[in-house]
Amino acid sequence: MELLLAGAWLHDLVRICDFTVWHPENFPDKHDLQHHEKWEQIRSKYSGKSHEEAAYEILSEMGERDLAHLIKSHKFANILNAHPFKNWEEKILYYADKRVENDKIVYLQKRLEGGAKRNADTEEKKALTAKIWPKIFELEKEVCEKAGVEPGNIV
Repeated sequence: MELLLAGAWLHDLVRICDFTVWHPENFPDKHDLQHHEKWEQIRSKYSGKSHEEAAYEILSEMGERDLAHLIKSHKFANILNAHPFKNWEEKILYYADKRVENDKIVYLQKRLEGGAKRNADTEEKKALTAKIWPKIFELEKEVCEKAGVEPGNIV
């Protein structure tokens, strides 16, 4: 459980690596120039890598290999792999990431639609998304059955 909690807190540790539009001055929270410079260093160092891959490298270098693997597993397209998840922690982190929007739990369909609007901006990405969504709904069914809850009751 401790590993899952750490993964929940840290899974988007370097989400800034994925931002295609970069205007930190427009972030809702106020940050100083020192933060902006550090973020620029991180974005430069991990250029071309997803936030999951960047976090994996950072945490692995710190000796946190289990946490690194857990966080790497929440990559959106990971669910298309033959064996996407090795354990329940990976399944739960992946699923929870697709149900939480900012600080609110939302319906899976709503969250996926919002993500598609932000990220599926090419025909290739739209086709990939169309393959991924059914798998995520299958995972939702599996996780909720195991937990003995209905997906609609998790809001």
